[in-house]
Amino acid sequence: MKRMTTMLVAAILTLAVASAGFAGAPLKGVASKIDGDTIIVKTVDGKEISGKGDTKTIRIGDKVYVHDGNVKKKRTTEQ
Repeated sequence: MKRMTTMLVAAILTLAVASAGFAGAPLKGVASKIDGDTIIVKTVDGKEISGKGDTKTIRIGDKVYVHDGNVKKKRTTEQ
């Protein structure tokens, strides 16, 4: 019983650490709706996520990325 409990705790900790690592990865997509300072982003797999961003520089249709709930405009190499 003690061995099973130890294995269960180890599995839970492994899953917790793995999911925390993926949670911080930025998601890429296109700004599809703007409501106040909240921007709805449609990702390449069709999911919609929301975040806060500068609505003065981001327009609907802009390529953006979302990281930790913040939406930033994707930088272009042309300047």
